[in-house]
Amino acid sequence: MINSNPVTKEVIEASNMVVFKYLFYTETMFIFITILCWVMGITLTFFLLYHLSMVRNGTTTNEKMKRSDFKEFFKTEIDKLGSIVKSE
Repeated sequence: MINSNPVTKEVIEASNMVVFKYLFYTETMFIFITILCWVMGITLTFFLLYHLSMVRNGTTTNEKMKRSDFKEFFKTEIDKLGSIVKSE
């Protein structure tokens, strides 16, 4: 697609970037909402996949958080015991 500048009569090749710039300057709110929808869609897709994996494993969010806290607690305790044993 070829456009021309009305003032200088210069012919401009309409690449994807030229079209995007035109849409961005004339339809800023539309572009903003479109980008927002894409970002929210990707975020919600990952959120859904995460929860489907938890359903597959048969766990809830509460159980998963408690399990990670439990593992972290014992990892720090084992590290403390290891440092005590090394110092003796």
